[in-house]
Amino acid sequence: MSDSERDPELAELLADLTTTLRELQEEVEPDRPPRPRLPTPEGLSQFTSEVAIPGLILILQTNIRALQLLQRAIRLANGRDPSPDGTVSDVRSRAEQVGKVSLSQLDTVLDDLQSVLESRPEDEDARELLSRARNLHEEVREELDADGASAEFDDGSQPVDIDIESELQSIKDHMDEDEDNDEDDESSGGAGGDSNPDDT
Repeated sequence: MSDSERDPELAELLADLTTTLRELQEEVEPDRPPRPRLPTPEGLSQFTSEVAIPGLILILQTNIRALQLLQRAIRLANGRDPSPDGTVSDVRSRAEQVGKVSLSQLDTVLDDLQSVLESRPEDEDARELLSRARNLHEEVREELDADGASAEFDDGSQPVDIDIESELQSIKDHMDEDEDNDEDDESSGGAGGDSNPDDT
C-alpha cells in the first residue's frame, strides 16, 4: 500500500477518533452555560430557600438544645436544696441567661424562616409548623416570665454578649460532675448490699 492510499484511511480514522473524543468529552464534562447571566427572581428565591432553610434548621437545633438544657437546669435547681456555695443557683442563673439569649435568637430565626416560606406558597405544612413553633415560643417565654426567670438583671453595666455554645457546654459539664458526685455518694453510702426493689 502506498502512502497516498493510506492517507484517506488515516484521515478517516483520525476523524472518527476526534468525533469519539468529543463525544466522550461531552459525556464526562458537566454542561456549562454559555455565559453567566443574572438569576431570575424564581431562581434567586429557590436558591435562597435551599441555602437559608438548612442554616435556619441548624440554628433551631441549637436553640432547642439550649432550651432543653435550661429545662434540665431548672429541674435540677428545684429538686435540690441550695448548696452553701451557691453552685445550684449559679447554674440556674447561667442557664436562665442562656435561655433568654436563645429565645431572643429563636425569635429572629422564626422571622427569617417565615420570610423564606413566604416565597414558597406550596409549603403549607411548613407554615403550620412555623405557627406552632411561634405559639410554643410564646408559651415558653410566658412560663419563664411567670417563674421569674426572665427578671431583668440591671446593675447599670452594659449588656454582655453570651456565647451560647460555650455556656451550654459549661453548664452540661457542671451538671455531669454533679451527677457523678451524686452517684459516688450513693455507691459509698449504699455499700451494705441493699437491692433496689424496682429491679425485681
